[in-house]
Amino acid sequence: MLESQFKNFGTQRIKSMTETLNPSSLACIELLEQVLTDARAGSINTVGIVACGPSDFGAQIAGSDARSVALGLDVLKAKIVLQ
Repeated sequence: MLESQFKNFGTQRIKSMTETLNPSSLACIELLEQVLTDARAGSINTVGIVACGPSDFGAQIAGSDARSVALGLDVLKAKIVLQ
């Protein structure tokens, strides 16, 4: 279903997107593309995502290793505190 929504997402659209998005959004896209590449290669079997917008946030987990995601969240919290 998503594939059909993005079927015509060509290079012109990507170029336009990079001209209008701010550096934080572009960094998010780069990180998500890296994770997607690793997941497609079989290197990732569980992922937890916290996505933040201007006025809200969302969180989701996929996969079966919730224990590792919880540990990763603790590491992420420490990184946030240090910023």
